[in-house]
Formats: sequence, structure tokens, C-alpha cells
Amino acid sequence: MAPSLLVACLLLLALCGILCWSVHCGIAPSPVLPLHELALEARGRVLRRRTRLRLLAFCCFLAAAASALAAMPRGVTVILAVAGFCAQYMVHRSKVHYPAAGCVPPAGDEPSGGIPVQPGNIRSFGMKRLLCAVLAMCLAVIWAFPAMAADAPYKMKTAWMDEHETFLIWYAKEKGWDKEEGLDVELSYFDSGMAQLSALPAGEWVIAGTGAVPGVMGNLRYDTYTVLIGNDESLTNAVLVRPDSPILKTKGYNKDFPDVYGDPKDVKGKEFLCTTVSSAHFALSHWLNVLGLKDSDVVIKNMDQPQALAAFTNKIGDGVALWAPHMYKGEEQGWKVVGTPKLCKQGLPIDIVAAKKFADEHPDLVAKFIRVYLRAVNLLQTVPLESLVSDYCRFFLEWAGKQYTPEMALLDLKTHPVFNYEEQIALFDASKGPSTAQRWHTEIARFFTKNGRITETDLKKVEASAYVTDKFLKMVKLPIPGAAPAKK
Repeated sequence: MAPSLLVACLLLLALCGILCWSVHCGIAPSPVLPLHELALEARGRVLRRRTRLRLLAFCCFLAAAASALAAMPRGVTVILAVAGFCAQYMVHRSKVHYPAAGCVPPAGDEPSGGIPVQPGNIRSFGMKRLLCAVLAMCLAVIWAFPAMAADAPYKMKTAWMDEHETFLIWYAKEKGWDKEEGLDVELSYFDSGMAQLSALPAGEWVIAGTGAVPGVMGNLRYDTYTVLIGNDESLTNAVLVRPDSPILKTKGYNKDFPDVYGDPKDVKGKEFLCTTVSSAHFALSHWLNVLGLKDSDVVIKNMDQPQALAAFTNKIGDGVALWAPHMYKGEEQGWKVVGTPKLCKQGLPIDIVAAKKFADEHPDLVAKFIRVYLRAVNLLQTVPLESLVSDYCRFFLEWAGKQYTPEMALLDLKTHPVFNYEEQIALFDASKGPSTAQRWHTEIARFFTKNGRITETDLKKVEASAYVTDKFLKMVKLPIPGAAPAKK
């Protein structure tokens, strides 16, 4: 049961209990009293009951006003208001009926006459009012629950790493942009893309920001869609060596790649630390390919990024493949970049992926999430990046537990290009053949095939690229807040 629904049920039970108490505390006359004393006793009890009901009505109206001001689900406000009206109605209808003869009511009381005062009559009269009030409240609750369910934000489980793309959704959540779309985005931390994929069967997330390499594997092994491009990481995945490495002796060995360092004879047989099946592995393999080498020509030692950084710091290995922010830490120690996907003329996007089952069942929620994310993209494209440095540092410290200097934060912001709605539509445009996004993923699949990670059948499945889709992107409500003014 949803929390708001549970609260409403408890509220209904509490109010019904108070109404019962209000009615029965004042209408249990003693059967041994004479008729005129019985009437006077009933009068006093009913007056006390009316006082309690007036207090209950006042409290309900006050609580309804407070819930409205606090922007609580409108169903709660409706229930409180109806409860107040019911209590006030019972005040209005709670009158003492004196016997037609034998007892004269005190001056100022209600007109005499009516039903003789008998215990059964008084209780019957009160219970009828109570049943009417409870029935009205039940009808109000039945009407209000759908509204409350509609108002409650959908809790969306998402998975992220300590990288640039996560800042966008973290910032959007900080600003409450997810709530504006009816979502409550929950961010879970993972240290790699493959760790994210391993958690998908257990239902730990429905949308994730991950590298394009695990994005391809996600489609092949875990049934995911690529619904958006998070950013361009071709500059921020790199192969690094120490400044005294012989690999730095040669630059432009392959004339088509003049800024790539290395010579096959200086690279072959060397040991490289790398998170395998990752964007860093993709960068390493393409650097080797530019030099005419394959993965099998070197020794690749699988480590996660923090371990690889620490091991290379401790003089283990001849080279290391890192993504940001770990590559920045390496550059701070004087390590040199010998190759990146950008230098090797390869695209390397961050994928925003969605679990296929969830996306097929809730395409509207996926579109809402995309709108939230692209609102943050608009921010990054329209404000000076310097104005976001303090938030970027706070994000890494509070969410990822990492200390970023302002200089490093600004560098990370500048080296991760992002794509707004119009640019995303262009990246996913397959009207004239495979889209740019599809070609990027096909190239990554070929990388996997060469390394024996996937079969030719898998490659053909990726080349069809049905999982790289813009159908959710095209469902996004426009305009997206924060977009730059259209050029005339």
C-alpha cells in the first residue's frame, strides 16, 4: 500500500473513532432517573457533545487548511474538510427532544415537543447522524484515493557511477525538477557499468547512466534500451604512462593519427591495468589498434578504477587505462596521456539505458525522466560553467565521497560535452540509414567481437540497433525548461 494511502486510512479510522466517542460520551442516560431529570441529563450530555463536535470540526478545518498550504496530497485535504463538515452537521442536528408533557424545558432551550426522551430514542437519533457522517467520509475517501495516488510521485530506482553524467540528475533532484514531473528519482551508486548490469535482474534499478560498452552488453545480455546519450566521453577515457616510459619516445607512428604516442616494439608485451569490458578498455583496445596491435599482444590486468589508480601509483604495470575523474588524478601525478578515443577518432558516449520491460510498460515515465535530464543539459549549455563549480564539488563530496578541487571540477565540466533535445534527435536520426548513436554502438560491438567477448550473431543483433531508440525521446513534453532561445 502506498504511504499516502496508508496515512489516509489511519486518518479515516481515527476520525471515525473520535466521532463515535463524541456521540457516545454524551448520550448514555441513566435508566433509573425520573423522566424530567432524564431529560435534563440528556440535555447536558448533548450540549457537551456539541461542544466536542464543534472543537473537532474546528480542528479538521484547521488541519485541512494546513495540509493545503503544505502542498500535501489533495486527498488528505478533502478528507479533513469533509470530516469537519460532518462534525459541524452533527452539531447542527444534535437537539434535545423533550417529552410533550411532564417536563418544561429551561428558558432559552430548543422548542418543546417531539419524541419523548427515552434512552433508545436518544441513542438511535445519535447513531443515525453518526452513520450518515461515516458514510459521507467513506465516499470522500473513495473519491480522494485516486487523486492521492495521482499526486504521489513515482519512486524511480536509478543506477549511476561517480562521473559527470550523474551530476546532471543529482542537480535536477536537488532542485526538485523530478518532483515537478511526478517522479521521485532515487540514485544508487555503482563502481562500474558491469556492476550495474549485474544488479538489473534483481530489480535494483530501471534506468541507469553507464558507459556505451556496458550499454552494448546490457542489450545483449540483460535486455535494455539505450534511450538517451548522457555525454561524450571520448576525451575523458585515456591510456596513461609514467613520464619515463619508452612509449613516449614515438609520436605519430601511424600517420593517420599524428597525436597518438607509441611504437609497436615499445608496447608489445607490456602490462596494462584496466577495468575490462568498460569504456577504459575500449580506449586501450583502440589505442593498440592504431599501433597495429591487439589485446593479446599485451598483458591486461583487470582491476576496478580505484584499484588500478592505486596500483599504478605503487609502480605496478607499464600503463593504465582510466576514465575521469581517475585520469585527472593520474595527470596530477605527472602521468602522460598516450591515447584517447578522441585521438583515435572514435566516438564514446555515455548511455542512458532503461530496462526494456519497465520501459515498455511505462513509456510515459521514461519520457518524464528524459525531460528532467535534458533540463539539466539545458542548464549546462546556457550558464557559465564556472557558476556550477561549487555544486559540482559538493556533488562529488556528498554523493561520491570524493574531494574535487575547483580546477578539477571545471576541467571535468569542460571536457564532457552534453547534447540538448534537438541534438539528441539528430544523434538518433535513422531516416537515412544507421544513426550516429547506432554507429557508435556498432563500432563498440565490433571491438567486443575482435576480443572474443561476443559472437558474430551478437554483432549482427547490435548492427540492427533496434535497442538504440528515439521513441521515448519523441514522447518528451516540449518545450523543456531552460532551453536556449531558438536562433532566428
